[in-house]
Amino acid sequence: MKNTNTHLELEKKVQFLESILDSANEGYWEWDLTTNKVIFNRAWYNLFNYDLCELPQSFEAFEILLHPDDKEKTLESLNYNINNGSDGYKIDFRMIKKSGEICWILSRGNIERDGEGNPFRVIGTHFDITDYKLREEQVKYLNSILLAIRDINQLIVTEKDKNNLLNRACKILSETRGFDLVWIGEIEENSYNVISKAFSGSYIAFSDLMNVTWDDSLTGQGPTGKSIKTGKPCIVNNIGDNFNFTPWLDAVNRYGFNSAVAMPLTNNEKIWGNLTIYSSHINIFDDEEISLLKEVAADISFAIRAFELENQRKKAEEQKRKLIEELQQFTEELEVSNEKLQATMEELQLSNEELRQQGNKLIELNHALRSSEERSQALINNSNDIIHILDENGNIKFDSPSSTRILGYPEKYFIGKNPFDYIHPEDREMVMKNLQEVYEKRNLGISNEFRIKKADGSYLPVESVFQNLMNVPGIKGIVVTTHSIKDRKNAEEVLRISNIYNRSLIEANLDPLVTIGPDGKITDVNSSTESVTGYSRKELIGTEVSNYFTKPGQAKEGYQKVFKEGWVRDYPLEIVHKNGDITPVLYNASVYKDENGKIVGVFAAARDITELKKAEEEIQRLANLVESSNDAIITKDLDGVIISYNKGAERLYGYTAQEVKGKNIAMLTPPHLKKEVKHFIEQIKNGKRVFHYETKRVSKDGMEIDISLTLSPIIDQFGKLSGISTIARDISESKKAEEKIELASKYNRSLIEASLDPLVTIGPDGKITDVNSSTESVTGYSRKELIGTDFSDYFTEPEKAREGYQEAFREGRVRDYPLGIKNKDGYSTPVLYNASVYKDEFKNVTGVFAAARDITELKKAENEIKASLKEKELLLKEIHHRVKNNLQIISSLLDLQANYVDDTETINVLHESQNRVKSMAMIHEMLYQSPDLTSINFSNYIKSLIQDLVYSYGTKSNIRLIIDLEEVFLNIETAIPCGLVISELVSNSLKYAFPQDNVMGEIFIGLSSLSQGYELIVSDNGIGLPENIDLNNIESSLGLRLVDMLVKQIEGSIKLEKEQGSMFKVTFKELIYKKRF
Repeated sequence: MKNTNTHLELEKKVQFLESILDSANEGYWEWDLTTNKVIFNRAWYNLFNYDLCELPQSFEAFEILLHPDDKEKTLESLNYNINNGSDGYKIDFRMIKKSGEICWILSRGNIERDGEGNPFRVIGTHFDITDYKLREEQVKYLNSILLAIRDINQLIVTEKDKNNLLNRACKILSETRGFDLVWIGEIEENSYNVISKAFSGSYIAFSDLMNVTWDDSLTGQGPTGKSIKTGKPCIVNNIGDNFNFTPWLDAVNRYGFNSAVAMPLTNNEKIWGNLTIYSSHINIFDDEEISLLKEVAADISFAIRAFELENQRKKAEEQKRKLIEELQQFTEELEVSNEKLQATMEELQLSNEELRQQGNKLIELNHALRSSEERSQALINNSNDIIHILDENGNIKFDSPSSTRILGYPEKYFIGKNPFDYIHPEDREMVMKNLQEVYEKRNLGISNEFRIKKADGSYLPVESVFQNLMNVPGIKGIVVTTHSIKDRKNAEEVLRISNIYNRSLIEANLDPLVTIGPDGKITDVNSSTESVTGYSRKELIGTEVSNYFTKPGQAKEGYQKVFKEGWVRDYPLEIVHKNGDITPVLYNASVYKDENGKIVGVFAAARDITELKKAEEEIQRLANLVESSNDAIITKDLDGVIISYNKGAERLYGYTAQEVKGKNIAMLTPPHLKKEVKHFIEQIKNGKRVFHYETKRVSKDGMEIDISLTLSPIIDQFGKLSGISTIARDISESKKAEEKIELASKYNRSLIEASLDPLVTIGPDGKITDVNSSTESVTGYSRKELIGTDFSDYFTEPEKAREGYQEAFREGRVRDYPLGIKNKDGYSTPVLYNASVYKDEFKNVTGVFAAARDITELKKAENEIKASLKEKELLLKEIHHRVKNNLQIISSLLDLQANYVDDTETINVLHESQNRVKSMAMIHEMLYQSPDLTSINFSNYIKSLIQDLVYSYGTKSNIRLIIDLEEVFLNIETAIPCGLVISELVSNSLKYAFPQDNVMGEIFIGLSSLSQGYELIVSDNGIGLPENIDLNNIESSLGLRLVDMLVKQIEGSIKLEKEQGSMFKVTFKELIYKKRF
């Protein structure tokens, strides 16, 4: 019993756990390796949108749903873990839902083994990780875009030649993003033509065929022309639907372009050109791609603007240099003129003729001096630089007109002013220090960068050069030449922000990135490098880069090769984490240069190829599994031409791979089924799949083979249908088995139909699902009319019928359930139903099977028996009544006889006999008055008996009767002996216990139930029995002898206690009733 309860508890726990698993998002599966039996829970089926009845509980169901490209790899990995001592496994792969949708699954679980390490069961779960995989692909996709932006930004920083920058930017985009053509055009001055300046890609010849404008002609309607006209990106994700490509349609079709995007390139808010990209893929330019391409266009525009600013700066520097040279020349000429003037004055004592001649010369010199002054003044007035001259006190004594143009103050506003009043407070100390040094040292030129206040209150960033020309006649001051560096500062700020942005991109990159100096020391890393090595950026910088690889020598050779050749691609290394973990990577590295074109280091990016290595291994395993599969696995193109053909196909069809490759799959199809091949190909093209389609194929020797065919689409990396995978399984043996099953089914049906009992199956909704011919006969309805109707409608008591089958669903079964079947002609048939639930292969209750037994004849017999029993009952009552009457006659005769007897002892004997007869008569009276002729209410009988005895002996008022009785029912076999015992014992107490009338006394009569029987107590507190009388010496007492005999008759026992009066205790069991008929 205990084992049974434990088993039931375990079953409940199992059902509870199964219900939890069914409600979870994870599919549960269990594979018994000894029996090859597989169990999937309901959640597993829900993952792939199948009902439980649509796929079998077998390993084949799992194989069917596996993506053809992942099937062999997945099964190989699972078998590898099972056969190589692993305690668990973890695999991700693709599976195909009922709708044809592909989902990614993560399967993980445990492999249970016996004491010798042999596997006997696999238990695991399947979890949908499709969203995670899509995010992972999106990250890879974004990383490739970020890599392009990073490379272009690095190029902008290092490249000093405009044409090289544009060409290399195009090359980076075409190589990192796989675009077919990238070109940059420039608007031709004073025309609407767009001239190609740089290009890169697989089809650069296309650029030679282009005639692109940005006017309203046909050649200006393409993406390039539109983006230049609108100043916005122009995106064409399906060129075939865009009529604006008419001028270039032939070239577009020749090179297979399907998408294009054009980005305007600007310089100081003016559009100067375009960045245009072509791809052979449709819908490739999504929002994220466009957003990041905008960044690329902005970076290229910034680079071009920086080039122009640098050119302007160089021109300004050259102009300033020339101005200073002219100023110095002017000063020198002025000194010469002054010397000549002095010499002339000293020679005034010459003759008048000489004086006149010298006067003329002086006039000429003054003209020359005035001309030089006018030329210098013109240079100063037209200069882009502000020129101030400070006196010995530091105040401005000369203010060039350019200060009005640049700073906005009135002409000569600064004369007499202290220049430090107009220098930004934060810059004054530095400028004052430098100026003091210039005052102290003659002809010293010091350059300063500071901010000067303009007339509108804003500050302009400037660069000034201080020169001490105190000893120069005509100047005698500090010459301050100032020019604006606002554009340069803006460019530097843009560059600073760009560098911050570039750094954020580098840190956001999931690949480990590192820069290496010529000495092999690390100069910088990103956070991914910190993660993969386990060391902080601070710890890594300055250390030997080769120290962090499993093969330091190979790592050193790698970066030395980069310094020598300029780059390496896909260089294999293994990074060692400080905890010992190893990460296999492929490095792409290239040198980077300073502004002078000198190589200063190597930039290296590593790509973690852990998953790639696993994928390569799995691909090999996949190929091996395909070859070792017992199924015929064939791939074909969309025209039905065979591409691959495994060993299983060779065994099934008899052809070798060499014999069928390149030929149409129709060669394996019987002539009358040729249309199947085309039909299946069309189904796959329309997004449908073929599962377990049973058909026939023909082998090399001409024999037809029964096969089960499964066809799945083969999707390429761009999501396009590229071929069809065909898996064929030989089902010849299973066909034979199905025929046997069909014969067995027909045999079973014949047995059901042969049954004379009405048989019916009922669904959970109470509808009839099947019947046999006996049910048709008893109801008068055909099988077709009955199926699908409510079971309870065919009974005289529909509600009772409904309660019956509901009880069967609830309890699992009902037995001998009485109902009346109603025939459509109006008559009814009484039946007894036996019913039980039946379950499907997953132990789910699917319905109730009910069998009815016609009890018409049984009912007739039952009614006859009831009538006979009624008749006998009346007869028995009559017998009891007559027995009672006869006993009363005997009692009356004894009473009459006592009237003719004078002897007291004889009279007493007659009275005692009379009481005994009355006690028996009373039982017969109660029996014929009772509804149950087999037993009487013995408690009521005792009360009536005692009352009659008291009346018979005329008991006086000094005797009190105490009666304590439980309600007890006894049969006649037990009641008559018990009644006589009570009569004898109570009569004895009434007659002898209380001889004195003035003494109070009590007589107790009690009846109670024991655990196994009853206890009867009769006691009194009278004078007690004589000393010589006990239960072992009763020969002298007829009454006690009678009591002893009666107690033995009812198989009881009796005890006597004589401490206070007398007490008799009788224990007994009810005798088994003896049936009389």
